[in-house]
Amino acid sequence: VHVIGMGFVGLTVAISLANVGHRVTGLDVNQKLLDKLRRGESLIYETGLTAKLKHVLERGVLNFESSLEHSRSSIYIIAVSAPVDDHNQADLSALDIVGKQLANILKPGDQVMLRSTVPVGTTRRFLLPLLEGGSGLTVSEEFNLVFSPERTLAGKALSELRTLPQLVGGLTPRCTERAARFWATLT
Repeated sequence: VHVIGMGFVGLTVAISLANVGHRVTGLDVNQKLLDKLRRGESLIYETGLTAKLKHVLERGVLNFESSLEHSRSSIYIIAVSAPVDDHNQADLSALDIVGKQLANILKPGDQVMLRSTVPVGTTRRFLLPLLEGGSGLTVSEEFNLVFSPERTLAGKALSELRTLPQLVGGLTPRCTERAARFWATLT
């Protein structure tokens, strides 16, 4: 599993997935952040996070990279920032970059899950065209795409990721079913 974006959402998801047995690669463009994470240091407050981070690093089930270039994953969770500007418009530039990079490496059977806080319809109207257009693959027939919103409370994310049901909105029933099976490994 590749988790793209090592902010609050991405890091807690990556650590939680690694703790239940997934091999996870956390991706971020901030090299200083990655260096800290590799040393077992986190920049966010979350009960138990540092201990769990060190545990999965020691077990070798979580590593960190700054590029998708050599990815062999089949599941990609996008958790990049989409801040709102002064006109209440979401800045989707980070998602645009990630979508284009993913399109270059997407292969049949892959699953892409958007977990960023974005406007309604972003998966369907923004990310889908990037992935299909750049990869030449067709959603549901060759890869799966879902929106699975983040809805955890800071300070309780690690426990909530294990206890709260995960919401999954797939572009087709097949996309939804496959993502639901994946999240069932966590909660």
